[in-house]
Amino acid sequence: MVVAVAGHTSTLRAGANTLSEPAHRNPGDGTVHPSSVGHMSEIACPRCGEQESLLGRTEGPPGEETITVTCGSCDLEWERDLTHRCPTCGSDAVRPALQSIVEKSRGTQLSIQSLRVVHLCPDCDTEQLAIWNRSNTPLRPAELPHDVD
Repeated sequence: MVVAVAGHTSTLRAGANTLSEPAHRNPGDGTVHPSSVGHMSEIACPRCGEQESLLGRTEGPPGEETITVTCGSCDLEWERDLTHRCPTCGSDAVRPALQSIVEKSRGTQLSIQSLRVVHLCPDCDTEQLAIWNRSNTPLRPAELPHDVD
């Protein structure tokens, strides 16, 4: 599936899905090419249900981007809803929080390599949201790195 990149990957996903590899953005028209898009949330044409032959175009200034999606099968154009939603209940009352991304740096020592924004639902992610609100420090990663044997 193809959607547009709006400067960062958080506009490309719903919930906690991320790109498995960087997308190639055409600077001329803001489109993303199909061979370069990794794992993403599902998006389908509302008219014909097509999920693969979709082309996205980013428009607007940073922070106010919109993504116009065009279906390659039926030529329908629509503006993609960029509202973050809870993947469990569908609520849009989610709260942004930071989650650490860790890697082994030396032996068994773990070091924070990066942070990512996750969106927590007050109903479904109550415990994680309480930890974030209480500490205001990055949340622990969902998985810790392990040695591949």
